[in-house]
Amino acid sequence: MRRIDLYISILAYGRDNVGKSVKYSDLLKHLTSLGYKYDEFSVRQFFADLFIDKQRPDLNDPSHKLPDTGEYYLKHQGYFNLLEYTELTAARRSSTLATCFATLAILISIGSMFFSIHFSKKQLEQSTKTNTTRIEQMQFTIIEEKLESLNKGQDSLFQFLGGGHEHQAK
Repeated sequence: MRRIDLYISILAYGRDNVGKSVKYSDLLKHLTSLGYKYDEFSVRQFFADLFIDKQRPDLNDPSHKLPDTGEYYLKHQGYFNLLEYTELTAARRSSTLATCFATLAILISIGSMFFSIHFSKKQLEQSTKTNTTRIEQMQFTIIEEKLESLNKGQDSLFQFLGGGHEHQAK
């Protein structure tokens, strides 16, 4: 595993044991059970940096041998480092998911555009059939409306000229 993972695993072990004392040897056993290949010097540095001995905080020096009998607790800074890391990884996952959805939406949009172009082209290539009966009906209706309009205009003209009584009698 990567060294970065070792640091996070040590922080997670401390978080899982918040409020309980942790022994250095228990941490080493935990890391071994997770399958880490590590050098003890690095783990001791991380441990000394992230945990504090409740009884003897002045002996928290990675150059000294850490006593296994001490009551070690995760420092606040270590807890907040882990919190920042988990928030960062969650934000990255959300960002990746949002990118995937945006890409999918763009692909759907492009696909829809191509389908629209394809079907429009297909429709334009088809021969157009005209219904002559319907066109004749429309022309006949237009002619009737014009004749009706002319008849009304003619009646109005006769009334205006004074000959409206004779024309109406017909």
